Amino acid sequence: MRIVQQTQIIIKRKFGFSEVLLTFRDFDQAHQLKKLLDQVVHSKKAGYCLSEVEAINQRYAIDYSNNLGQGSYGTVLRGVDKKTGQLVAVKHVSKVGVNKDTMSQLKQELETLRVIHQQGKNQGVVQVLDIAECKENILIVMEFLDGGTLQQWLKGHKIAKGDRIKIFLYLCETIASFHELGIAHRDLKMENIIFEEKTKLPKIIDFGLSKIFLQGQTVSATVGTLEFMAPEVLKGEFHNHLCDIWSIGVIGYIIMTGRHPFNLGLSETELMHSIAHGHPSQLDLQLIEPQQVRSVITSMLTKEPSKRISAKEAVKILHNQCGL
Repeated sequence: MRIVQQTQIIIKRKFGFSEVLLTFRDFDQAHQLKKLLDQVVHSKKAGYCLSEVEAINQRYAIDYSNNLGQGSYGTVLRGVDKKTGQLVAVKHVSKVGVNKDTMSQLKQELETLRVIHQQGKNQGVVQVLDIAECKENILIVMEFLDGGTLQQWLKGHKIAKGDRIKIFLYLCETIASFHELGIAHRDLKMENIIFEEKTKLPKIIDFGLSKIFLQGQTVSATVGTLEFMAPEVLKGEFHNHLCDIWSIGVIGYIIMTGRHPFNLGLSETELMHSIAHGHPSQLDLQLIEPQQVRSVITSMLTKEPSKRISAKEAVKILHNQCGL
């Protein structure tokens, strides 16, 4: 029993997660896995691990033939927690043949999620349950979200205007929470927002292109998905967390109108030009009601990043002026 308690303390102290993820009733099993966990805890190479892959495979039944989708890298698989029967999603990343940039992105995602969870800013962000690494693979076990993507949710449900605004507000609240930590997602899009059927609330997934910005810091990498990419990112200019504001503005426009603000049957070249050189006044913003929501989305789709409304300001307006 003493070994089990020591194992739990190591996990909580090193990684700061709020719940113990591995508990063992069987003394021999605990002793065996304790050795594995000690190797992880004292290994610099596996600094992001909560447990070894062997322990993951003992805790979770992972269906490697059930592909739920692709992330920024790796495959998302379906699994079951053997202890609780809870469905889980498992991101499986093969390290074989993966270049250093991809591994760096993966480490960045894990660091981002660690910061978000440690700071208690994980409302609206997919919950990470366990992480494991070995020489060949990395496994990230996450909560299973069963409501489909934002696009699927909008198509599959009859949603009143007020409920659409609430969805938009909830996403703005989530973005504001990790922006406060200096974190930019940098790939916000319909596919990276998944609903939980029980709560009917959206959660943001796939922080593979995320970046933790120091105050005043900018970078010039072109990352993201074209349809939701901010003009400054598209043009390879320096950008910061405000690129997320553009992306959520595009998403908000789709939520409220059912259509993309720029991509109306355009070729890729035409779409790039529309995003880089268009203007909100050219959009059919009158489709968006009420006026307060329209003004928020208009500000988000401002070409000059410094003139965009912040997620925190958007939340305040939506709360105060829309009675939410």
